Amino acid sequence: DTEIARLEMAISSLKHKRANLKRYLANYSSLLSPIRHLPPEILTLVFLFLCREPINEFDNSNLNIVLPAFNLSRVCATWRQVALNTPAIWSNVLFDLKKRFCFQKKIKLTSSFIRLWLERSSQVPLNLTLSTDL
Repeated sequence: DTEIARLEMAISSLKHKRANLKRYLANYSSLLSPIRHLPPEILTLVFLFLCREPINEFDNSNLNIVLPAFNLSRVCATWRQVALNTPAIWSNVLFDLKKRFCFQKKIKLTSSFIRLWLERSSQVPLNLTLSTDL
C-alpha cells in the first residue's frame, strides 16, 4: 500500500508538471507565430491596407466609435508601436449619422478620445466621410 501511494503521488506530480508545461506552451506558442517575424515595414503596409478606406464608424445615436487602428494597436507591443508610428492609419474616419447597430467592440467618444485620435493622425490630412443613408 505504501508503494502504491508513493507511485500515485509520483503520477500526480507528473500530471501537475505536464499541465504546467501545456500551459507554458500555450502561453508562448504565439511567440513562434510567423506574423511575429514580419519586419515593421511590412506590418505598416498591412495596416495601411486595412485602414485605407473610411470604415471607421461613429454611431451618433449613442456616441460610440469603432476604429480598426485601435484594434491593431491592442494586439501586442510590436503592433502597438507600428500603429503609433503610422499616422496615416488614423486619418480615415466615417461619421455615421444614422442609427445603426454595430457588432464590433466600441469605444466611448469623448473629447479626450478625439484629441488622442487627432494626435495620432499627426500631420496626415484627415479624410472625413459623412454617411446618412436616410
